[in-house]
Amino acid sequence: MHAGAMNGHDLDSIIHHYHAGARCIRDGQFMGEGPEMIRRALLEEFGASEDCIGRVMELDGEPVVVEWGGVEGREQPRAIIRLEGHGDRVTLVRIDHDARTVRRVAIRPFT
Repeated sequence: MHAGAMNGHDLDSIIHHYHAGARCIRDGQFMGEGPEMIRRALLEEFGASEDCIGRVMELDGEPVVVEWGGVEGREQPRAIIRLEGHGDRVTLVRIDHDARTVRRVAIRPFT
């Protein structure tokens, strides 16, 4: 659902899936909490970039949303977005731009 929202530049459709106290951490730094804070952080991440797409992939045995961007046909991964939840609500969003982690995703084949 998050990858689809990234690709459609439409976060409003998924905001109700966040817990009221959901937290956002970007590159190890606490950004804030609450669905609107997370919405703003994700919009900063990919909302204004027409070339950005999200792909659901696996990293270290967990599903992640990978932010890809660049020239069509030569896209490169830019960030890893991890979601943690409780029940059917997202309680934590972690956005990671660490080059070493992002490169690990780049060498994995798509399934």
